[in-house]
Amino acid sequence: NASRLIDPQNKMKERGMILTEHRRCNNEIIEYCNNLAYKGMLKPMKGKAKEGQPFPPMLLMHVEGNSSVVNKERTNIHEAQFIATWLAENKQKIESHYLSDIENLVGVITPFKAQKRLLIWQLKQVGFDVVRMKIGTVHALQGAEKEIEFSD
Repeated sequence: NASRLIDPQNKMKERGMILTEHRRCNNEIIEYCNNLAYKGMLKPMKGKAKEGQPFPPMLLMHVEGNSSVVNKERTNIHEAQFIATWLAENKQKIESHYLSDIENLVGVITPFKAQKRLLIWQLKQVGFDVVRMKIGTVHALQGAEKEIEFSD
């Protein structure tokens, strides 16, 4: 948006230039963002997810519970517990499909630093080697492609 240029094809009518091709996410994932925020301007370029994956390319799981603020930091214990439990329950399925340790395959993205600490603690409680896992805010995981990514 810092650019003075305005693309005449820009359906969003904003200053600046945007990339119109997206190559990182499978088409099924980026289409969600494309419809939500880009008014169909993005061209998905990676292709569809491979057939036979153990889980759909994009999966929503509702977790009951609210976040709380302690010392001006936001966390959600219910989400952290759910992620740790779900990963523990699906560990064997994930590792046998991808033929690697789960710690190398999973990334957990959270908007809050305190939630990152809580997730690390919860994952340790169920036996994961969190040093080898990628857990953090969007900025920390920028470009860190994983087979399975959680976003809470």
